[in-house]
Amino acid sequence: GTPIDVNVVLPNEEEFGPGPYPLAMYFHGFGGGKEGFGGDLKRFTDAGMAAFSMTERGFKKSCGKVQAINALNAVTPGACDKGFIHLMDSRYEVRDAQYFAGLLADEGLIQPKKIGTVGASYGGAKSMSLAALRNRIMLEDGSLAPWKSPDGKDMEIAVAAPIVPPTDF
Repeated sequence: GTPIDVNVVLPNEEEFGPGPYPLAMYFHGFGGGKEGFGGDLKRFTDAGMAAFSMTERGFKKSCGKVQAINALNAVTPGACDKGFIHLMDSRYEVRDAQYFAGLLADEGLIQPKKIGTVGASYGGAKSMSLAALRNRIMLEDGSLAPWKSPDGKDMEIAVAAPIVPPTDF
């Protein structure tokens, strides 16, 4: 129920066909925000992959700026009640990415078991967390369950490439 600011880009269908495509998830460092449609996301689509980047809850337009909070709450009162940062808690920030990937799989846009994840610093921690969970999600009570899309497709991380995550320290 927390609004998350996301950019999604698909490869050129004329060049790579109609999909579904492998997915690259790209995550930002602490205090940052989602990637634009050029740069790193374009690098993935140029290679025939779908890609998305999201602003973590509690930052910028994901319930992080006063203007964003007011605008989101004006449309849906209480939208940002759980929109604060949970410091890479697998029950929230990591699950946000898993949920969104599941939506893309249910729309037939991505291959649910051909998912890669990359990010630097805080985003590297998210990439590590997704890799460790691989085909599971962490529920709010801390227990683990199979990672399934909202429509029930089995989901799985195929590869992770964290860049200078906190585990490097």
